[in-house]
Amino acid sequence: MIDPKEKKLFEQYTSEFQEIQSLIEDIYQLGTLEKVYEIFGGYVNRSFGVEVTTPDGKPVDYFIRRYRLTTADEDIKVEHALVTYAIEHGFDLAAGVIKTPENKTFVKMPKEVNGKTLMYPWAVYDYLYGDDPYDWINNNLKNEEYYSMAGVLAKFHNCVYGFQGGEKIEPPIYEFLEVKKDYFVHCPDGLPIPPRNRYFMLYQDHLDYLLAMCDKARKGMEDSGMLGSIPKTCCHCDYHVSNVKWKDGKCIGVFDFDWSKEDYRLADIGYSLVISIAAWEAMIDGTMDMERVKAYLQGYHDYTKEYGILPPIYRGRKESISFLCPCRSHLSLPLVH
Repeated sequence: MIDPKEKKLFEQYTSEFQEIQSLIEDIYQLGTLEKVYEIFGGYVNRSFGVEVTTPDGKPVDYFIRRYRLTTADEDIKVEHALVTYAIEHGFDLAAGVIKTPENKTFVKMPKEVNGKTLMYPWAVYDYLYGDDPYDWINNNLKNEEYYSMAGVLAKFHNCVYGFQGGEKIEPPIYEFLEVKKDYFVHCPDGLPIPPRNRYFMLYQDHLDYLLAMCDKARKGMEDSGMLGSIPKTCCHCDYHVSNVKWKDGKCIGVFDFDWSKEDYRLADIGYSLVISIAAWEAMIDGTMDMERVKAYLQGYHDYTKEYGILPPIYRGRKESISFLCPCRSHLSLPLVH
């Protein structure tokens, strides 16, 4: 059981407690809700940890997710089908999706906001135990930890190879880089941004560079010969140090599969390398320790070779990673996610 004594618990009169109480007791019928606390870290969805007493008197922890309002139903269905497939095919490092008595993996619940009734998607998962020592800024892992983390990603890629449970709305990385260019150009349209806003000025100064990097990344993928020549599998698409659980220096769990979809493994590896290894401190921002990169890639290679479903990534393919890594110093191309 999780000890939430250091977490701020929601009082029973709060809307959060009452919403989750209805979810747990009335819809999922899992037992009596005892405690609710928010789990921070993401910025797209809201996440909660809860303690429930089952009908036979046992305490159980669950993880609750309230998806953002705009999340498509089909995307949630694909996500849950993928997680279930992964677990059924040997990936024992993810939290299982809990189903309602009607065999649904998520439900929609109404919430009154400014006089309007909004229908938010909610889902319940097993609780994924482990430590959370790292985040986007604090990503100073040991080489052995990068090795372990990469091995878990390789295990996931191998376990979900062959998944046929549907496709996400968001396109794969090659198409995504082209689609995203239009978004980058027009995302400020209609927003009340003062013309001298420093962040908007920075955005304008770097927009041409950003668009050029999207084109260069696509061309790099074309020139490498990887398109259509190497197998795709389902990728996590947000795999970094704060989306995994740790214990005694080992990566023991993975969560946040809401961006997951079929794509090239190199995209997953490249994104993970940058977010997990690139420095975020002001004076060394964007630099990457190549020994850590080496440890990460070695861990991925070793586990892939051991598992034996997907082929290892050989030198020619590793060179293609430079077109999928948003790093300024050692690797040349940004991947926009």
